[in-house]
Amino acid sequence: MLATLIKQTNWSILGAVFGFAIGFLIKGFVVQSVGLDSYGLYIKGYVFITAISTIIAFGFPQLVLKFLPDLIGNNKAEAKDLTNRTVSYILISSLASGLLLFAFSAYIATYVFQNTAMESILQWSALYLPVILLISILTSLYRGVIRIKEIVVYGTFVSVTLRAILTIILFQYTNQIEYFIGVEALVQLIVVILLWWKFSKDFYPLKVRIDFLRIFKESKYFSFAKFVFTGSVVTYAGSELLTLLVSLMLPEKEVGAYSLMLTITGVSIFILINLNKVFAPIVSKLFKENKLEELKQTYQKSTFLINAITLPFVLLMLFFLPLILSYFGSEMNAYIFLTALMFLSIGATLPVGSSGVIMNMAGMEKENVWVQLLKASLSVILLFIFIEQYQILAVVIIYVFSEYFKNYLQVFIIWKKTKIHPFTKELILLYLLCIPFMIYFIQLEFNWKIKDYFVVPIVVCLSFVYVSFNKVKSILNEINAN
Repeated sequence: MLATLIKQTNWSILGAVFGFAIGFLIKGFVVQSVGLDSYGLYIKGYVFITAISTIIAFGFPQLVLKFLPDLIGNNKAEAKDLTNRTVSYILISSLASGLLLFAFSAYIATYVFQNTAMESILQWSALYLPVILLISILTSLYRGVIRIKEIVVYGTFVSVTLRAILTIILFQYTNQIEYFIGVEALVQLIVVILLWWKFSKDFYPLKVRIDFLRIFKESKYFSFAKFVFTGSVVTYAGSELLTLLVSLMLPEKEVGAYSLMLTITGVSIFILINLNKVFAPIVSKLFKENKLEELKQTYQKSTFLINAITLPFVLLMLFFLPLILSYFGSEMNAYIFLTALMFLSIGATLPVGSSGVIMNMAGMEKENVWVQLLKASLSVILLFIFIEQYQILAVVIIYVFSEYFKNYLQVFIIWKKTKIHPFTKELILLYLLCIPFMIYFIQLEFNWKIKDYFVVPIVVCLSFVYVSFNKVKSILNEINAN
């Protein structure tokens, strides 16, 4: 299973690197073209339709991911039935929701956002809503059959390249952020068509079922979807709700800045994010077969491998942070120390690996819902207490604190239930190695001399190669042997 996990993740990582590189350049280009304030309006609209899509999806993408790996091999007829009904539900409900959002956009802009400029943003977002939901369910289908290559080729290479070309052409003639939403909707629609056609060709035809609501009467599926839905809503409340509340309580410029800070720090966990896409069906399969020792070994080795690759990358991102922020315009330079502070959240995410995936796929869905609920409640309470006085500083500190609280509580629950954990002495050594570099960066306050640009990256890379080489080599040998 470790070999399958890493080899399929390689495709996901390849797509993530390509998507990040092009996406980073395009995002900077968009911010420079429209300004931080207009970009903040776009983020408000995006967060709002994300909330709607979370509700409409009702946990069905995760439902497919949970049950399809087993059904595809043992009961193909039921797999087809499950797939077609979930896809039909997503298609029909998303189209209806998009029409309602378009019709009531003026009221939402006036009474929810108290900003009439949001009306056009919401109208264009109504076009984007159905394709977001269709992409989520189609991606889950491919993850369920562990075919990551197609997601990368169509969902990343085609999508990112086409969006980049159309965006560059678009902003030669306009600086209206609304048209960028139109470009995203068009590109994602093309990807939906390609993924739908490819899955129907390679596995079985995806058909729209009129009786799709019958899936709510299947107790096994409905119970799981209900728990996942509750968790999704609570997870949204703990993460995106923070951004939504910030968008309502702070100026557009700071909303845009906060979003960019999340993007920059989020890049450092792109390998983990893509590992999770592959790890979910593998966890489900190993747990169902009661192979807990194999699951533990896979969890620990994959977590170490991710950290060995990612931690030097994180340190280099911190080192080049002034240059990264300046790419998004001079306005972002004022947020350098807040962005550096947000990088502390990495210590809550990378060391624990795929803890959330294990909870959802190994029978701990209820416990995960409570974890997410506690995180959401703490985040919202702390936000209302401190945001008025400390503004965006409070938002950043609350975000970092809540990530530590959530992730390490998940690890504790997993250990109590299964005696599985991600920690090894080699992993701890990697984090001890980070300490002197962090102290050096803080002491010099990101004011580098010319020689630092040559010496520091080399020292960082060589240090991690020296410490992790033997362990990484043994893991790769095991993968090749399998």
